Amino acid sequence: VTVPQPNDLPHGEDKAIIVEEMFDQIAPRYNLINRLMTFRLDVGWRRRTVRGLDLEAGSTVLDLACGTGDFCNDLMRFGLNPVGIDFSAGMLAAAATDAPLVRADALQLPV
Repeated sequence: VTVPQPNDLPHGEDKAIIVEEMFDQIAPRYNLINRLMTFRLDVGWRRRTVRGLDLEAGSTVLDLACGTGDFCNDLMRFGLNPVGIDFSAGMLAAAATDAPLVRADALQLPV
């Protein structure tokens, strides 16, 4: 087995394209895969994270790499106002959340 060397791996825009395509492809089944692979532990992890933020109700929270919006939903359940950002159009299309979503690269935020 040949192990790829760091210089053999894609960089910059090429890497971004490959990562985006990968997430676009898995988006329709992402939540199911996540639940199965973690034995639903991901649900508790997100809720513990929201509690750990210890923010006042009504606070605005930026969810970078929000994917399908699961964390946005948990933030809303705790009375917070999330804004989700992801650069995968497929993940945003698969998102099941009422939170506002923005397609953008977390490395180049549109602010």
